Amino acid sequence: MSDIDEFVISGPKKAYTVTFDSLGKYLFGCLKKRNSDQVFGVDVSLNQTVTCGSLLEKSVKLSIALKKMSLTKKDVVALICENTLNSFACLLALTYIGVPANLINFLYTFRELKHVFNISKPKCVICPQSNLANVLSLKKELKFIEYIILLDKPEECVKDVEDVESLCRTITINIEEFEPVDGTANDTILMCLSSGTTGLPKCVELTNDNFIAIIDFLLDNRCSNNAFDDVTVSVLPLFHIYGVLIYLTAAVSSMKLVTMKSFKPQIFLKSIEKYKATKLYTVPPLLQFLTINETIKDFDLSSVKEILVGGAPVGNALYKEASKKLKPTLIRELYGATELGGFCAMQYGFETVKNSGPLVNNMLLKVIDPQTNKSLPAYEIGELCLKGRSRMKGYFNNPTETNNSKDEKGFYRSGDLGYYDEVGNIYITGRFKELIKFKAFQVSPVEVENVILEHPAVKDCAVFGRSDNKTGELTTALIVIRDGFTATEEEMVTFVAERISPQKQLHGGVRFVNTIPINPTGKILRRELPHLYISANQ
Repeated sequence: MSDIDEFVISGPKKAYTVTFDSLGKYLFGCLKKRNSDQVFGVDVSLNQTVTCGSLLEKSVKLSIALKKMSLTKKDVVALICENTLNSFACLLALTYIGVPANLINFLYTFRELKHVFNISKPKCVICPQSNLANVLSLKKELKFIEYIILLDKPEECVKDVEDVESLCRTITINIEEFEPVDGTANDTILMCLSSGTTGLPKCVELTNDNFIAIIDFLLDNRCSNNAFDDVTVSVLPLFHIYGVLIYLTAAVSSMKLVTMKSFKPQIFLKSIEKYKATKLYTVPPLLQFLTINETIKDFDLSSVKEILVGGAPVGNALYKEASKKLKPTLIRELYGATELGGFCAMQYGFETVKNSGPLVNNMLLKVIDPQTNKSLPAYEIGELCLKGRSRMKGYFNNPTETNNSKDEKGFYRSGDLGYYDEVGNIYITGRFKELIKFKAFQVSPVEVENVILEHPAVKDCAVFGRSDNKTGELTTALIVIRDGFTATEEEMVTFVAERISPQKQLHGGVRFVNTIPINPTGKILRRELPHLYISANQ
């Protein structure tokens, strides 16, 4: 459907299939209805099978333990999560008591954790053993952190540090008597990290009301195409909105979820074969692996009927090659944003032309000219702006960036360039925003630049994403060295690697230049950086 005056197109306008004031109550009800002996998932990394009953029991016990810490919906709990079912049990527990969960990458360094903590100000931090030293140091420095809980078994006894298993052992509960707390539509229930279109990572607030639209999408067979016997093997992290949606799909449907902490090619393929996965959720680098890796032929992947790919645009060449080599497996591309609760558009079936499909139910889209802000008709390229019930409440404690993220009519400005055709299919052609996408991870150039500028030899720098067929974009730095100083590319790459998590490191290398292009107000002219990089190579 289209609004002729403003060139606004819409996904199907349908009544929502679910309604609730508390996501926690809804998820608790979904799990409680399931057979307690039914397998919810398998944690390959721990060689552990988790039933619906055991997941429900652990999440309920943990929610009671957390409530005893006087945590309320006015507080925040930082969940530094690995891709494990144990992490998901913690997330469920927090939804039951209505406490916002700030999901954080377990690979984050001390400085990255400090940046996020200073935004969300968590009263409690739940983390793996690998993050404990940094969290303990931050607890001394940041007085708002009162509790630390370990996801796994502690290697040694640490004062004032609890662990999930020990907390659960202290609780006795009859599931039939348990009731999650009430909520309101506008209560924040989840905070995922996003760099938005510019700047440093921010905390995206998603509410109970947002999740009505999100769950509706997950249950819509036109979109999710769920079957009662679906099985997926997932390596996509729980701290990413894409990973959250996979876990939620397993909770609200009967899909069995097989998880891995990290991607290990042989174990991934063996797990698909062993558990007879029917559906795979991927990002472009993982789709490329499934398309070109020679070891694929050593495994029986015939059970896979469908591959969904999102997180970043799929290149035309990869889409064509994957569609050809993996046939008859159905490959469906998705498009979305954390700020919109996940997915906004997706393909519904085999496509002869690569696109991101039409809009999901009740989602609105307009394409605007970035210079004039006027909306454009079909086939004209501009910035994609979207609006729907799943659009975020805002960036936590950041009203300025929240206001900058949308126009006067409430459309989220994605920063992505693209267009739509006459039947409403969405095509992504590039990016207007400065954000870098490396293997579907968001990388903020400003964040990396701030690290580089700490080096004593650096006078100025600029970071941009260099196009790469395998990873999407490679984070690349252009650096101006101070007079009287010297530095090598290897030195700068190592300097950054020691201070920032792997996905944000300088995988595209470094080039030394005489000056960084800026406009009269001092802003970096990022569109000129690729040309400057090429010149520096000559």
